[in-house]
Order: sequence, then C-alpha cells, then structure tokens
Amino acid sequence: MTRPNTPKTLALLVAALTLLTVLTVPRAAHAHHVVSESGIAFVEPMSVAEVELRAASFDFGRYFRGDYQILTAALEWAATDRFSATARVPVAYIQYDDGRQVIGLSDVELSAKFSLYESDHGGLLVSAGAGTALPTGVEEDGLGAGHVEFSPFVAVSTQPADWLVFYALGAGRFSVFDGDDAADDEEMVDPTTGEQLGPHGSVLSPHSPQEAFTRLGGALVWGPAYASVGVDHVFVLDGAMDDTTVLRNELGWARAGEYRLAAGVDLPVAGADRYGWQGRVSVAWMF
Repeated sequence: MTRPNTPKTLALLVAALTLLTVLTVPRAAHAHHVVSESGIAFVEPMSVAEVELRAASFDFGRYFRGDYQILTAALEWAATDRFSATARVPVAYIQYDDGRQVIGLSDVELSAKFSLYESDHGGLLVSAGAGTALPTGVEEDGLGAGHVEFSPFVAVSTQPADWLVFYALGAGRFSVFDGDDAADDEEMVDPTTGEQLGPHGSVLSPHSPQEAFTRLGGALVWGPAYASVGVDHVFVLDGAMDDTTVLRNELGWARAGEYRLAAGVDLPVAGADRYGWQGRVSVAWMF
C-alpha cells in the first residue's frame, strides 16, 4: 500500500466525500418524535445522513503509537416508520511516531434497526437491531481489524421535559475469526520482552474478541442548542484487554427534522486506555 508523505491526499478525500454527501442527500424534511427532534440521540428508525471527523492519539507499544484522523460518511434510511438500515464508510489517516504514514479505507459498518416501542408523542422510545463490521481496511497498516464483527444492540431515549433528555445504549461486540482466538492474542505480545506489539483489532478501533458495551447519558436543551454528558463502559468478556470507562462531552445545535451540528471530546477515565484522547465534529442532515 502506498504511504503518503503529507496529509494532502486526506484533504482531497475529505473534500470529495463531503461534496458527494451534500449533492446526494435529499433536502425535504418532515417531523420526527420529540426525542430525535432535539437532535441528540437518533434512537428510532429515521432517514439521516451524517459526516463526522474524529481525531485521537493512541499508544499500544513502541510499534503502534501515534495519532489518527477518521472521516466517516454515514447514511441511515428508514424504509418504514419501524425499520431502517445504516451504512458507515470511514477513511482514515494514521501517523505513527516512528514516521510511518498510512491512509485508506477502514472497516465498513452495516446495521439494521427496528422500533420496539414508542409512547404517545415519542416521550419514550425503544429500538433494537444488529450491525456488522466488514474487514475492508488493511490489517497490516492498522486500518482494519482483519475479521468480521457482529454487534446486537438496544437503544432507549426519553425526554421527560422540553429541556431534558436521557438516553441509553447496550450492545454486544463479538469478533468472528478464521483462526484461534488465543493464538491471535499471543501474537500481540513480544515473547521475549512481554511488550505489547499492537491492539487486538485495529489502532482505530481496539477491542477484545468478545465484550459488552454500555452508554448512559443526559442532555440539557435550550431551544436549538444542547449540552450532553455521557459515560461509556466496556465490559471485556473474553480477551487480553481490560475493561475501560470513557467520559463523553458534547455541545450541539439542532433544528427539528432538518440538521444537527455537534462537537465533542471523549476522555478515558478508568481502566485500559483505548486512546489517549478523542475529539470529534459532525454535521447531520435529516430528510
């Protein structure tokens, strides 16, 4: 794989993907339930296009230490009021501390979501679904995990007052391997020094072969503006990595049924650090 000496190629890809998204997204808007109208938690099936840029640092031993930026174009399409399908296509630029630079497609994600329950006026929403990550990224460059992942999930949101939103997400993450899981974990450690040689999965999305993920959060809403705080926790069920807890902070501006602008910072606060820090900005169009 060709490794660029400058991030110029990434800038061109960012511009191309952003332009493609703007040109292909229908702009006709319609009303949604009260929770998703706040623009904070897209729980029920809906049609929305989103472009997100994330940046983070990582440290998984001397051979896998550096920074990355990921541009993701995502499209969720609601075929009915109770079902939607989503595709997420990420392109990443990784700068390793040893001078290596790589750019390319990361692992593409596909998912489906079903509405299980919605109260009157959408005050309480419950959805469930499942997703998969495909090994489209080059594993040797750190762009991909090299295996398929399966992730069932349940999402809940409620808005007890116009100015207050609560949301929760629970998911499983299960890796499907061609080989032996234990052997894969052993390859991550230098047999002589015991030093970690890299993460299970990619540097962009380190994980254990089997784990459970939870997210709890709340937000204060002032008209179109909101401020959100949440906590992510990963429970490792099988694998060499430890549990981890991350504090999420986000500020946003949203117009009901039209668009959402958001910026946030994620900080590991307990357990194993899967990144040193992470910043993100996104824009979403609802149609």
